[in-house]
Amino acid sequence: MFWIALQKGYDFIDAILLDFTTEDIKHFLNDKNSSYYNVIYKSENGIIEREERHSSGEFFVPLPRHELFKNDKYSFPFSKQKLFSTVLTNFGCPYKCTFCVVNRFNFKERSVSAVIEELKFVNKINIKEVVFKDQTFAANSKKAELLCQEMVNEGIKISWTCFSRIDLMNEPLLLKMKSAGCHTIIFGIETANSRLLSTFNKLLDINKIKEVVRLCKSLNIKTVGTFIIGLPGDDRLSIEMTITSAKECCFDYASFNIFTPAYGTEIRNRLLKESAIDNNVSFMDRGISYPTHIKGCLSQKQIWLLRRAAILKFYFDPVYIFKKIKDCKTIFDAMNMLNQGLGVLRTLI
Repeated sequence: MFWIALQKGYDFIDAILLDFTTEDIKHFLNDKNSSYYNVIYKSENGIIEREERHSSGEFFVPLPRHELFKNDKYSFPFSKQKLFSTVLTNFGCPYKCTFCVVNRFNFKERSVSAVIEELKFVNKINIKEVVFKDQTFAANSKKAELLCQEMVNEGIKISWTCFSRIDLMNEPLLLKMKSAGCHTIIFGIETANSRLLSTFNKLLDINKIKEVVRLCKSLNIKTVGTFIIGLPGDDRLSIEMTITSAKECCFDYASFNIFTPAYGTEIRNRLLKESAIDNNVSFMDRGISYPTHIKGCLSQKQIWLLRRAAILKFYFDPVYIFKKIKDCKTIFDAMNMLNQGLGVLRTLI
């Protein structure tokens, strides 16, 4: 198993907590011999693996100590303020995309009152920017609307970014999100190929993308599209179609990530069963890492070059560059854009 191999490979890892939303870590720290789950740890007798169990429904965590991380050296590319913090309203994911590991955790949510209490504390210590780190903000749309309304009612003054899905967005929800301070939404699109979306159980109507992006623009909410380059079954034509779609949908930003068969995912297990990949523990996350060799698919070099082409086509369009310069209203905006530009250049190296 990956977690055991990870512990064996790194001496500094004493224990791994598989679900922080449970009280297992408390029981583990108080008495390793007590009854608990979701912890793998080293002992004199070797590595002990407790059973993995995930709850669902509502979960509670104590108020996080945001003041300990009040440091402007942290950065987030879409932040409107120098200081920011992160907040969760839910954990896990109710969707079943086969390339994603998050859906192995049962979907669970925090109460609106608990999130409001945390946001009030964030405001109290003079942090005005938040990133909602939910895998899918507004997975429960009614609860998201209520949260946004309570943020307005309580006079919480923050601007914020979230990750969500195109098919969850509608005008009433977006209006409430905007009134509560939302300025940027990051959408997982993955590919413009409907067949591949279906293959990987990403149930998304690609015809709705432009409509939602236009609606966001009308409310002055920035949009980010995230895409995966090199999915099993991708070919040059489907990747080029995805690149073109990223441009045509008029996202403000795009992130082109390289497919990696992450541990715990259904697609990784399938590829291993088909002997299409090696069971190599170094493959942990998708992103800018060099492509994984997958038998019967595009070569690693082809995928790398197509990703590079995607970045060049999206970001090095003179019209796009001019618009971004024009959008800069403050010195912070200009510095942020410069850092974003340097980040894009680094991905090309």
